[in-house]
Amino acid sequence: MNGNHTQMKIVSGVDAPLTGGADATAMEYNGTKIIEGGSSIFYEAIPFEMLRTYETQPQVIVNVGDYPAVCKNLTCNFHYIEPEGEVTAFTYTAGTKELQLTGTNLPANASMIRHVEFAHSYCTLTAVSNTSVTCTMDHEPVCGDHLPKLVATYGLVNNSATLTAETITCTVSAVQPTTQLNLLGGDNLTISGTQFPWKLETSTVELKFNDPQNTPCVP
Repeated sequence: MNGNHTQMKIVSGVDAPLTGGADATAMEYNGTKIIEGGSSIFYEAIPFEMLRTYETQPQVIVNVGDYPAVCKNLTCNFHYIEPEGEVTAFTYTAGTKELQLTGTNLPANASMIRHVEFAHSYCTLTAVSNTSVTCTMDHEPVCGDHLPKLVATYGLVNNSATLTAETITCTVSAVQPTTQLNLLGGDNLTISGTQFPWKLETSTVELKFNDPQNTPCVP
């Protein structure tokens, strides 16, 4: 019988009666029930948001190619380290594009520094000590009010609360063309000058002319 069956009884036939040998007690009755199973059974994947573990520290979420993943050896603990050091003063020399930071408990060598940033430009290290960091700007600084960012291995080094931002000024030297412009807009203008943003993705640029309508110009 393929499938479950109810209670039944076995009736001995007239022509072929059930026998159990010389001793009637030797007769055996056997039944078999087959339950299908094996590798063909498929279970839906358990979503990561349904998995939980007992932890005493915040956990780091890991993604590999936009897919969730588990940490190596399940060591996903997030450790917070108190920031060390402080930048108490800085100077920027426009002629040499040199930036010098001074402070206390600064990273003692270059291997402990991830990068230095100022006025939307990274800075190449030239001298490092635990009280001073000197570097040369990779690009011209962008106009605006700026403070330096010293990022060490363990994160951003705090600036002193009394640190005053350095003001970088933009200058406009020429605008082309200046004649036969369409009052309805649509003209392409080339504005030349100094200290302009060299990467629009990291800068907010707003250009307006001083006409009564305060006409904007989109970079």
